[in-house]
Amino acid sequence: MKQFYIFTFLLCVWITQRAHAQQTIFSDDFESGYTNEADLVGVNGWQVFANATAIVKSVNNNGAGFNGSDWYADIRNDGHQEIQQVRALIAGETYEFKAQAKKTGAWASLKIGAYDLSGTNPVLIIESANSVGVEYAEKTISFTAGYSGNHAFRFTKGDGATATAQVQIDNVEITCTTCTPASVDDFNKLKFTISPNPAQDIVRVTSNDILEKMELYSLTGAKILEVKGNNYINMNGISSGIYLLKVHSDNGSVATKKLIKN
Repeated sequence: MKQFYIFTFLLCVWITQRAHAQQTIFSDDFESGYTNEADLVGVNGWQVFANATAIVKSVNNNGAGFNGSDWYADIRNDGHQEIQQVRALIAGETYEFKAQAKKTGAWASLKIGAYDLSGTNPVLIIESANSVGVEYAEKTISFTAGYSGNHAFRFTKGDGATATAQVQIDNVEITCTTCTPASVDDFNKLKFTISPNPAQDIVRVTSNDILEKMELYSLTGAKILEVKGNNYINMNGISSGIYLLKVHSDNGSVATKKLIKN
């Protein structure tokens, strides 16, 4: 009996460690926040590009998604087409990228890959070339990050014979299989500096992340202004006082700091 309790205790410890070691950093089943027959680009962080016209749609089709769900993403271009998610990873940690995929209509191929974005051009880290059948099947890759910073997780659809060479993807997931919750939260926390602070007119924001937008709020929560495409804010015309500057990065990280206007 004593051995049984020891075994049970060790099993619980092992299960707990496994649960703490796997962290989902992105998942999308396309069931929320999408519009039927709308372009996927820009929604939930998706980037879409191609050698020809990009045609990737979110689709609501009763029971046509994975496991009988209604929503999925449809890659319709009959030529070369790529869509991706960019996420900040931690050096030395292992990541898994997987999705459910199937074809509709004519012949089509689908590759899933991970890319190094530390240089001027993306460099392929790992890729799995998979044909796709008429039924959903899981496509997956796994790799260990060689550096801390942004990586691209990419779907590449091969050339098809006709415009009916379409690929459906569903239940996309990016998981760190070795991370602890603390390591993920600490690394994904957006870090930025404000200069000068206190300020009088122009305030510049510096970050290692690519900034998507900045929002200035009063202490009561009222939004004063929003800036996109710049790393500075013009404080001229804004009353003296204490404000909150909320900064958003292109990988979805958000952070807020106090900003004083003299």
